[in-house]
Amino acid sequence: MKNELFLELYQCFSGKVAGYISSRVESSQDAEELVSRVFLNVYQNIDDLFEEKEAYCIWIYVITYNEVINYYRKQARKGSPSV
Repeated sequence: MKNELFLELYQCFSGKVAGYISSRVESSQDAEELVSRVFLNVYQNIDDLFEEKEAYCIWIYVITYNEVINYYRKQARKGSPSV
């Protein structure tokens, strides 16, 4: 069940997630890494999903948004001088 649901979610949302991330991250390699992180997070937490299918969409987009935010936070830390 878990693998089937994950595959269904991946097929439905991977293109949209990749498009969103690619439009916000310049490096295609970094974008691919973020997409992988999003779906790893989905897979690891899929047992916590709700019954309503609409909630899947929101949940995946929140994970995606947070991964992009975390990416830029890490980039900012790399660029800031050490004290």
